[in-house]
Amino acid sequence: MARRKVFPRRPSKPFRIGAVQWNMEAVANHTRAGFPHVADDLVRLHYFRYVCFLQSKQYLLGAKSRALEPTNSALELWSHELTLEGYRFVQYSHDRWMARLHKYSDTIRENTYLDKWHRMYLQLPVAAFAGGT
Repeated sequence: MARRKVFPRRPSKPFRIGAVQWNMEAVANHTRAGFPHVADDLVRLHYFRYVCFLQSKQYLLGAKSRALEPTNSALELWSHELTLEGYRFVQYSHDRWMARLHKYSDTIRENTYLDKWHRMYLQLPVAAFAGGT
């Protein structure tokens, strides 16, 4: 299905895209609402896998790409830490990956979602992004 809206430009002011701590809070809220609990280790690993995927595609800039640890509860992803292509891929994939948190298990199969979404992202026309060049 084709996307009907254009992805917006990256704002000039840096902003936090996501954080392990936010995900842990979301899991806690879901648990209080009666959904099954997701272990903190799995929440950290889930976000770590996403950021590692970005690193593997060379979408991360600077020190972020050298300072990744799977047990880091303070892991955050900021807009200014991404290349333009990385930012665009995050626009396309971040919400999808976060939606998989409650289904996540650390297996090769799970990580193929990122590969699939990356292939789909690469096929998007430049016009899918505001100011796309």
